Amino acid sequence: MGKILTVFSLRKGSGKTTLAINIAKIFANRGRTLLIDLDPIGDSSKYFGIKAKYSIDSILNKEKDFPEVVHKCTTHNLFIIPSTPRLIKWENFIGNLNGLSSVLEYLSGKFENIIIDTSFQKSKLLELAVKSSHKIIVPLKVEQSSIYFLNKIISTLKTYNSDFMILPTMYKDENIEIYRVIIKDYSNLLIKLGSNGIKIDDGISSSFGFQQLAISQFFIS
Repeated sequence: MGKILTVFSLRKGSGKTTLAINIAKIFANRGRTLLIDLDPIGDSSKYFGIKAKYSIDSILNKEKDFPEVVHKCTTHNLFIIPSTPRLIKWENFIGNLNGLSSVLEYLSGKFENIIIDTSFQKSKLLELAVKSSHKIIVPLKVEQSSIYFLNKIISTLKTYNSDFMILPTMYKDENIEIYRVIIKDYSNLLIKLGSNGIKIDDGISSSFGFQQLAISQFFIS
């Protein structure tokens, strides 16, 4: 069975979609990988140039079957279930959405890795995606409001009883002290590379190579 990883953030502009796309590319080098775009905005779908009428929404509504919603990307071994604006309706849905768990269980038998790019809006769809995942990565843009949003995210994920880690994605020099606080106070939640924590001089904002190694270790552990 394949592993499921969700990229989760309650903050716009955190680098969530960029991270989800990069993770998908990394694991496509290792085997069949599926990227599921659960964000109604659909930036992951737009990145790969996928303009499809049907999405996972169509499966949940029992309108279409899997072959009609899974699309091949130009990247070798990478497939995508694109987004649709119709996913917005699930953000305020209060009924039973357990069908998503069955969908993800089926897909995990077809792909070695499944990466889920989520909306930053809380919803039942988001909650079930998180609860169905083996791992959660929280991208963090280091800025003035970071600690506020970080505590909000941690509180939310703890209610889901999820296994999550935090990966700083970018920061500016003027926010370096906030970055130091995060490294000190949240060190147990930061993705680490081997025995080394994420350090200021690792150049997180410009070095995806470090992120790639850290992500790989986190995902396969």
